[in-house]
Amino acid sequence: MCAAVAVITGCPPHEPSSSSENGKQLYDKYCALCHAEDAKGYAADNANQLANDTFLATVTDKLLFTAIDRGRRGSPMAAYGKDYGGPLGHSDINKIIGYLRGLQRVKSVAVSSLAVPGDAAAGAAIYASECKGCHGPRGDGSKQAPSVSKPLFLATASDGFLRYAIEKGRPTTPMPAFEGKLT
Repeated sequence: MCAAVAVITGCPPHEPSSSSENGKQLYDKYCALCHAEDAKGYAADNANQLANDTFLATVTDKLLFTAIDRGRRGSPMAAYGKDYGGPLGHSDINKIIGYLRGLQRVKSVAVSSLAVPGDAAAGAAIYASECKGCHGPRGDGSKQAPSVSKPLFLATASDGFLRYAIEKGRPTTPMPAFEGKLT
């Protein structure tokens, strides 16, 4: 699964047998300060809500692993993987992913292979009118919304993942659903 993107290496798959209690302890120690207790989000640095049904239903373990391991350059999200100067080994990162998966209340939606045809010029106009107010003119994020333009994020987030987020929104967050508003 991780080998599908050339820039992502050393990304072992999530270990289903990981102790969710140990994963929660690691989450509480390294993630809760920003992502809040029980992954409700927005405790500090506008860290997004991880325990969001539309997010967990569509996010891949590869995206989660990479975000924790390498961080989000140019954002407050630091790299927590040992290979990038952080305290966590691959097993610990997988335990955190196991904990997050334990918070998932809805069935996963297979979006990673969804083909999303589009027109960059038309998309730019829609982005300017509907998205830049929150995500910023270049997608760098703001206090209202996370960045959607970082190269590592774009390398690990599929087109289907992005489309689903736009279409369904992220209920209980500032991200509205555009289903019915946009074609």
